[in-house]
Amino acid sequence: MDLQYISANMSQAMAIQTDAEKLMRRVLTLGMPTVAALNGHTAAGGAMLALAFDKRLMTAESQSTREAGLKLCLKFPPVGVFFIPGIDLGLVYSTGMTELMKAKMPLAMWNDVLCMGKRFQSEELLKHGVVEARPPAADLFDSAMELATSLKSKGKDEKTRDTLHKIKGNLYKDAAATLGFQVQDMGYATATFSATGRPQK
Repeated sequence: MDLQYISANMSQAMAIQTDAEKLMRRVLTLGMPTVAALNGHTAAGGAMLALAFDKRLMTAESQSTREAGLKLCLKFPPVGVFFIPGIDLGLVYSTGMTELMKAKMPLAMWNDVLCMGKRFQSEELLKHGVVEARPPAADLFDSAMELATSLKSKGKDEKTRDTLHKIKGNLYKDAAATLGFQVQDMGYATATFSATGRPQK
């Protein structure tokens, strides 16, 4: 979902949109447990893809903490920031993307995330149940692997994977039925993002 690329290759916009939605649907209904380790800003299409996973862990540390080893530094924005800026970019989420976000976030977040483009830090996401934990950056991968290992029995063989795939298909039926199938033009041609893919000032 590279906006710079799409703006320069508008004829490919719908194909890119379709492929992105198919990927989200595949992860969403995959017949084995999935765990996402979020080690940086989780935004736009990347945030939606993260939501498609069963479990998410997000580092709580700031960029400056990781680089300088400081306990707290306000010079840099937190790494653990989640947001979907369609409102600021002039882009309207497709039905499938909207259903995915509704399925994976509590009702209390819907308006703030989808309509207002609010940025959530990992601590807020933990309180809302969107992430499972906020490990230090150095422990993020190991923590994600530990969680994934604890869930591996839920995808241990073909029968279990088929069962889990069908359960997820029913649980997320509205998203699964529309992602990649009811693909809509999000408004790339008339969007309000700059050549760098950021909201225009």
